[in-house]
Amino acid sequence: MLKLLILTSFVLSSLSSFVAYGTGSGHSALDFYSCNFINGKDMEDLRKLDTEYVEWASKNYPFFLSYIMTKHATNHNDWELDFIWLNIFENHEALGSANNAWSNSGSEMERKFKKLIKCNSHFTATSIPIKPSSALGSDDIFSINSCTMKDGVTYDNLIAADSKWISHREAVGMEDAMYRWVPDAGWSRDTEADFLNVYVATDLMMRGRSIDLLWSGSGQIWQSIYGDIHSCDQGRIWRANFVGRKSS
Repeated sequence: MLKLLILTSFVLSSLSSFVAYGTGSGHSALDFYSCNFINGKDMEDLRKLDTEYVEWASKNYPFFLSYIMTKHATNHNDWELDFIWLNIFENHEALGSANNAWSNSGSEMERKFKKLIKCNSHFTATSIPIKPSSALGSDDIFSINSCTMKDGVTYDNLIAADSKWISHREAVGMEDAMYRWVPDAGWSRDTEADFLNVYVATDLMMRGRSIDLLWSGSGQIWQSIYGDIHSCDQGRIWRANFVGRKSS
């Protein structure tokens, strides 16, 4: 319960705190669907719907970005799915508006998707920019770690640590962006993570440069900053394949 209260305070206070530290300007809402192909279909069949889906969504959704997340370096036993569909919205009200639009007007589009895929899980999250990307809206690489806050740690401790880490990253020239995803609705009841740290690179070479810097001393700095703040598991790498967007 204490961790839940801490994370709730963290989310509610994130806007003013991140602005104060100069590491971001708000939050966004994430809408995930975990899916598998059916009827012998594959990614090539799914991507044929990109243009039609983006045209429909642009008419019916507020601002959005859509990605198809596919596994690059993961344990198959942890992720028995073919892909995750991710929609990003400006806030949770916009996410609700989009879900209403899909329920009210998306039946024809949904029928086309259901000929290709079956999505067994639907879950949401809040995304908080620690070091936001300036280039969302293209294919990206997501490096994701699940993390738990240590007992007694407050959101002020976490944000102070983030400020130190961002300063170090800038000093050594780390290029990838950094976000924190806080689970909302629909996650498994077995989920123990308080949040996910997500590093966004434009390609695997950019990610590789960050890993090389970690092995060259930045990893020790990371441990000194976050060692008493949270514990994180081994990371996974996902390819985030861009589907489309609508500007505000």
